Amino acid sequence: LKLRGRVIHNLTRFLQRIPETVVISRDDDNTADVVSLRYSDDPDAHMSDMSDPADVAAPVGLAATRGTKRSAAARADPASETVQPLYTPQQTLLVLGEANFSFSLALAQLLKSGDKITGSCLQAHSALVHKYPDAVGNLHELLSTGAKIKYEIDATKLHFTWPQESALSSFDRIIFPFPHSGTDYSSSPFISLEQNRILLRQFFACVHMRMQRGTEVHVILKQGPPYDEWRVVEQAKYNPLLKLARVVDFDEKQFAAYSHRRTNRAKSAKIENAKLYVFTL
Repeated sequence: LKLRGRVIHNLTRFLQRIPETVVISRDDDNTADVVSLRYSDDPDAHMSDMSDPADVAAPVGLAATRGTKRSAAARADPASETVQPLYTPQQTLLVLGEANFSFSLALAQLLKSGDKITGSCLQAHSALVHKYPDAVGNLHELLSTGAKIKYEIDATKLHFTWPQESALSSFDRIIFPFPHSGTDYSSSPFISLEQNRILLRQFFACVHMRMQRGTEVHVILKQGPPYDEWRVVEQAKYNPLLKLARVVDFDEKQFAAYSHRRTNRAKSAKIENAKLYVFTL
């Protein structure tokens, strides 16, 4: 009985040990991450850091950054913690599925530079400006920021439609804002749901071919019916190489120039209550 009690006591002590520091380094051949844990013997050492609402969701332009320990001032005032922009002028950014190119323009205005932004659309230039006349002005303004434009890029066939001489792996962020198959939900709800699920599934199936370690894929979607039924996270699971890193609120106020357009017609649409899903390898 004494031996059993000692074993239970030691096992309990072991299970109560909480990682104090997570150290991530690279293998000598630079091919894999090595994760090591340093433990504290105090089981209550970091309980105050768990389930911090400030780390669960942040505006699209802000992502909370934490060290191994938080100061007393930071715990008392979460707003005082260091925040890191989700998009920076130093990052190379690709925007897929543009309509009138107002999203890429808004992104360039947010970063005060378009030098490292590439906007792309499915249509040829003539078809694009015929369908979205306001794209003409947006394209002119976007090019003046230093951004690049690519036409006839199919987000579901990136391995075929993206120019071979410019690999997608050079991008830090691949952004697919408000994807839509163009199928009218009001007239064919079941077909529309399935077509949009297939659209997302095909995108996730090919995007990893143009990613490298550190690249993030950002998919922005409205919330509520029928968009919740697209099950974006479930579609991503069809590609076992991708994993959901986090979900944040999309703050449309930061993208003042963005004018959302419907896929099957050039009418505008509201984008309130949207989420940004971040996927990585």
